[in-house]
Amino acid sequence: MKILCFIDSFGSGGAQRQMINLAKGFKAKGHDVSLLAYFDETFYIPLIEEYGLSYYCIENRNFLARFLKVRSFIRCGNYDVVLSFMVTPSFINIMSSLPARSWKVCVGERGSGGFKYGWKTRIMRQFHFLADDIISNSNCKIEDTLEASWLLNKRQTHTIYNALDLDFWTPNLEHKYRSNGKLNMVIAASYVPLKNLHGLIAALLALSSQERDKFRISWFGNISDHGAVGDYYDKCNKLIATNNMETIITLHHATNDIRTVYHNADVIALFSLFEGFPNTVCEGMACGKPIFCSKVSDLPRLITDNINGLLFNANDTTEIADKLRSLLELNSDQLNEMGKANRNLACELFDYDKNVEKYLRLFSRK
Repeated sequence: MKILCFIDSFGSGGAQRQMINLAKGFKAKGHDVSLLAYFDETFYIPLIEEYGLSYYCIENRNFLARFLKVRSFIRCGNYDVVLSFMVTPSFINIMSSLPARSWKVCVGERGSGGFKYGWKTRIMRQFHFLADDIISNSNCKIEDTLEASWLLNKRQTHTIYNALDLDFWTPNLEHKYRSNGKLNMVIAASYVPLKNLHGLIAALLALSSQERDKFRISWFGNISDHGAVGDYYDKCNKLIATNNMETIITLHHATNDIRTVYHNADVIALFSLFEGFPNTVCEGMACGKPIFCSKVSDLPRLITDNINGLLFNANDTTEIADKLRSLLELNSDQLNEMGKANRNLACELFDYDKNVEKYLRLFSRK
């Protein structure tokens, strides 16, 4: 099959990484695969080049001009399947198939279940029924999509969890929990309000100074020096400094070697207010780490308190603080058992070959 994978950009982001991983899998199984974006962001370009994937960028800030150029690219590409992620690329994908087409149109819903979209996005999602298949990486998002897209038939919807290379995302068998006498927590998330860095800081401030000092927290994300993202990062960094927590929590740039960071962590955490199905949790589970996360997406269906992690309400600072205290009470053996449980669950749900094959079966289905 000739497959086009279409998204807005290949900047740092979970959906971008998922699309590249899928494209790699499609290519490995003998298919002709290309990637298309319309914002020229380069964070994942080295990975695209490493995997030997064809990449095209149609950059135009004017929506109509961009739409017409992308439409022409798709219609002239002789593709068998066009798979799109994110709402606007998926709308363009669907509209490019009109009035007639000879290829399959597949939409990947990767947003947050329950998220309140603006009116433009709500309108664009109404056209999902014109696609052949709607594929999400969480049951939560499928339920949300069916509720939001009135003409969509449930038979068009499918849940396929994130595909992970479980030979790459492996446990570090030599890891010693609390090796520095502290509980070492890692968060891989953007510096935006949605990811709730401020909520983490507020919860830490609700702890005693003695409790706070038992943590060493490393947050990895893209750091912007302008706009709302830059302002949010600056405000959070200032709050950390004002409260003398520089040794407790450190804000880092995003890294392309997050696996090594996970391997040295005791716990993988996520504090988001909303999420699709988060890569960082999947990867943390595959690396055999306990998970400390907010009750978003399908995570409450997978994470059970004191079995493979701890869950909390991201909007409740007191609850986050209480769960942080519960986390501190876990000994190394308990953390290790949680990590093993997560590795087993990851092998069951996120197997790369099996999940790539699920996509390909949908693509080839009549």
